[in-house]
Amino acid sequence: MAELIIQSAAETQRNRVSFGEVMLRFGPGFGRVRNTRSFQVWEGGGEYNGARAISPTCSPTCGAA
Repeated sequence: MAELIIQSAAETQRNRVSFGEVMLRFGPGFGRVRNTRSFQVWEGGGEYNGARAISPTCSPTCGAA
């Protein structure tokens, strides 16, 4: 079994936890779904967008939808 390591308060100042779902949108591009061989995928959703917006690694232009 793995050892549980508890961080100090100073080490956890920037940690975030978010509970919710991530929605994935699959787009066939310019063709029809029936005939496509690949899809473009976009992620999004309210909880995901909120968590990404407060992420310390997300700059103002990180692409959060």
